Amino acid sequence: MDSPSQIRLLATDNNVRGDLFTRLIEDLFFALGYEDLKRDVAQSGREIDLQGRHRFENRRVIGECKAHKARIGGDDINKFRGVLGIERDRPGPPVSGYFVSLSGFKESARAQEATASASQVLLLDAAQVIAELQRSRLLVELTAAAERAGQCARHARLNGAELQAAELLGDTIQGYVWALRYAQGKQPTHFALVHADGTPLAEPVARILIEADRECGGDLHTLRYLAPPPPAPDRAALGEAAGRRYRAWLE
Repeated sequence: MDSPSQIRLLATDNNVRGDLFTRLIEDLFFALGYEDLKRDVAQSGREIDLQGRHRFENRRVIGECKAHKARIGGDDINKFRGVLGIERDRPGPPVSGYFVSLSGFKESARAQEATASASQVLLLDAAQVIAELQRSRLLVELTAAAERAGQCARHARLNGAELQAAELLGDTIQGYVWALRYAQGKQPTHFALVHADGTPLAEPVARILIEADRECGGDLHTLRYLAPPPPAPDRAALGEAAGRRYRAWLE
């Protein structure tokens, strides 16, 4: 199963979508070596979505994050290049510029940046973000998430089902979450949710995310949720339960 090339944000308002995407992209910049990250930094006549400094190198970064449905063209990149140029002219460490687009970029925009020189802007789409997050271990790899989902399917005794598809969700509460769908006879029937750290979501937690998905027009609420197995009782609890059963037997 190939890794998805899109990140679906669970937010209905465009401003909330943009803020959520910018917050989630902080993980990407941390993976690239940057810290002291600040969002929505107001400058004279402009606003910077993300800025930070490199942990080891004498270098700064500014990032533009767009969660638009349409692909980004050259005009938006040129506008960001103007902001980048002002930041590069300021005294201090050199500045790297990243433009991160949830929907990707037009071919003309990529061709424009491929021929740019010192003013080049680094372009990253959703597929590249997902790959980098997995590579840096900030997002559990899809194969590992599928294995955790398989444990949930076995606990539910879901026989004869096949793992059909996976998508990466961005949620205001949980952050990144893998949604893995199972099908029986090619018909989607069940799904599991695995957090970025590899933990399958307990059903009460999952219900909040499922409702957010429903409000965004998603269909997870139409499928059956595969909850993880309950945690194994600890030794003290087992001993207490055994004692109760023994006393009941004596009586």
